[in-house]
Amino acid sequence: IVHRDISPNNIVVAANGAHLIDLGIARMRVEGASKDTTSLGTWGFASPEQYGFAQTDARSDVYSIGRVLGFALTGVRPDDEAYEQILKKNLDNAPATLAHAITCACSFEPSARFQSATEMAEVLAGLSRPGNDRASSGTDGQADHAQMAAGTHAPKRNPGKSRTRTFGGLLLKLALVTAMLAGLMAVGAIAISTFHADRESNNGPTSSSQAGQSDGVSTSKKANTASDASLLSAELSIAESGWSVDGQGYVHFGIGLKNSDGPAAIAFPTIKVSGYDADDNLIFTDEKTYSAIEPGQTVYFGDQTGNGTAPARVEFEAVTPSGVALATATEAPVYEIFDSTESAGTDGMQSFLAKLKLQSAPSGFDKTQVFLSAILRDKQGNIVAGYNNFSDCPAVGSTTPVSIDVNNPPMHASCDIYAAQW
Repeated sequence: IVHRDISPNNIVVAANGAHLIDLGIARMRVEGASKDTTSLGTWGFASPEQYGFAQTDARSDVYSIGRVLGFALTGVRPDDEAYEQILKKNLDNAPATLAHAITCACSFEPSARFQSATEMAEVLAGLSRPGNDRASSGTDGQADHAQMAAGTHAPKRNPGKSRTRTFGGLLLKLALVTAMLAGLMAVGAIAISTFHADRESNNGPTSSSQAGQSDGVSTSKKANTASDASLLSAELSIAESGWSVDGQGYVHFGIGLKNSDGPAAIAFPTIKVSGYDADDNLIFTDEKTYSAIEPGQTVYFGDQTGNGTAPARVEFEAVTPSGVALATATEAPVYEIFDSTESAGTDGMQSFLAKLKLQSAPSGFDKTQVFLSAILRDKQGNIVAGYNNFSDCPAVGSTTPVSIDVNNPPMHASCDIYAAQW
């Protein structure tokens, strides 16, 4: 899994260590893709390839970790004009190991970076060991950097007391970041284990469904032992779909995904999207993974895909869920969408507005965001496009205004807004 949005805002330090949060734009790595289809991430922390240069992978997250380290060292965000100059001054007086780690991680070319979070963590781990908090400056610092690049060990120095105090706080920060790196190495496992832990903490199934989504969530029995997990099964199907192409050749689609009435929830419903030209040649293929769908529930999602070449035909295929994609059924939060309106802005901008209310939620519910989808339909009720946005999740019983802003949406007769847990 590639997180794609590692920044200080998404790192939480708790009593048991540092944790990487918010997998809102995380995705599975797609083999054979030339680049990501959308430009996402936090400006200043996102890697160059997240803006269309190449496909993102583990090295993209390494780049973001390097930027986080730079922020921890300087106290200045990378999108600040003064960042590079301040960072250079700090690196000149930083431990050689740290200077090398930041410089390597933030290389423009992915092949010049650490090739995995594990590799980077191993380098940073040395900073927490006694005798490794050395600083580099002048020509001696250049020698330190040369030896680090060659994989050798620089001679130890004994910095003065003032410098020891200076780097004491820095090393504390680095210890936290290193702990977070250990979590990044298994970010997929974090997402999966957290999801299952949340579900297992909520006892008892439910027959209620999310407001705005289709009815028909059936009551199903939870697994009582770990061995019961092998008995779980579910069938993911596509209830309906539709799409359109924007002026840049990208596809905007809406899709309704249905979980069968079996015993399991689908923790990570995944679809495969393929685009073809007029001669039926494959233009692009993409996989999209969404939030949990309980047994019998149909949930709608709006999204974007493609590579900038307008397809003549688009196919959607539901990926059969198995393994960690399945989970025992539990109670779903119930959202209500009401007072939906459309507002035309300038330069072709259209805003789809509504109010979102969290009617109820299971015990221990701790989701902080809601996945919003605007599904556009023609006069016959067919889907013609879909778009999305995120909103902070209101407290149970509370209401918050939401908006999905779209540039030059296709002609449509109506728009339905849906909310899904995230």
